[in-house]
Amino acid sequence: MKSRMKWGVAILIGLLIGVSVFLLTRSTETEPEEVYRAPTPSEQEQVDRNIQDAIDKAKKDLPPIAEIEHQEMPNKNSQQNGSVESVTVEDTERNTGQIGVDWNSLSLQERRRRWAIDYRAKWGDDPPWNAEYRHVHDSKGKVRRHYRNKSLVVDYEIRKGFAPTPAGLERYMTLKGNYHKAESAGDSLKANTHLREMQEFVDNNQGEIPVHPFGITYYGKPITQDVQRQLNADAVKELYTFMGITHLYEFYEK
Repeated sequence: MKSRMKWGVAILIGLLIGVSVFLLTRSTETEPEEVYRAPTPSEQEQVDRNIQDAIDKAKKDLPPIAEIEHQEMPNKNSQQNGSVESVTVEDTERNTGQIGVDWNSLSLQERRRRWAIDYRAKWGDDPPWNAEYRHVHDSKGKVRRHYRNKSLVVDYEIRKGFAPTPAGLERYMTLKGNYHKAESAGDSLKANTHLREMQEFVDNNQGEIPVHPFGITYYGKPITQDVQRQLNADAVKELYTFMGITHLYEFYEK
C-alpha cells in the first residue's frame, strides 16, 4: 500500500514539473512582449513624403491603362510634344528664380505651385491637373489643347482663299441665290450682273483657310473606326474654330 502511494506521488510530481516547463516555454517563446512607439512628427512627415513620391513616380512611369494613341500624318510635319514630362527642374528653377533649391525639402503644395509657374511660362496655359488634356505644338508652331478621347488636327497647310465674315457669308449666299434665280428665269443680263458681283465680292473677302490633307492624332480609350471617323470630322471643325472661321466649316467641308 505504501509502495503504491509512493508511485502515485512520484507520478503527480512528474506531471506538475512537465506542466510548469510547458507554461514557461510557451510564455517566453511563443508570446514575446510587443513594444510600440508612435513615430515622431518629423518621422511621420518623412513617411508621408516617401509615399507621395512613390505615387508621383508611378503616375509618371506608367502609361494610362487601356489607352492608345493613333496618328494619321500624311504631311509628317507636326511637332508634337508631351506636356507634363517636358517641364524640367532646371526650367522651373530658371523661371521662378530659385536656382539650387532642394526640391525634396519643399511641401507637395509648394512644388505644385512652382511647377505651375514654369508650365504656364512654357505653354501659356494652365497645367492639366486632372489629366483632362495635354498640350502639343501643331505644324505651325501653335500651342493646342488636346483633350483626352478626342482627335486633334496637328498637321495642316494654309492657303489664301475666300474667307468672309459671318455677315459676309450671308451676303454671298444672297448674291448666289439671285444669280441662280436669274439664270433659271433665262435672264442672262441679270445673271451676268450677279455673277460679276459675286466674283468681286469673293476677291474683296480673302483670308486664310486650312487645306487638306490633315494630319490628325487621337489619344484615349480604344475606339471603333466609325467613332474614329466622327472624331476626325469633329477635329477638322475644331481647327476651323481655332482659326476663328467656324462659320466656314460647312461651306468648305460639307
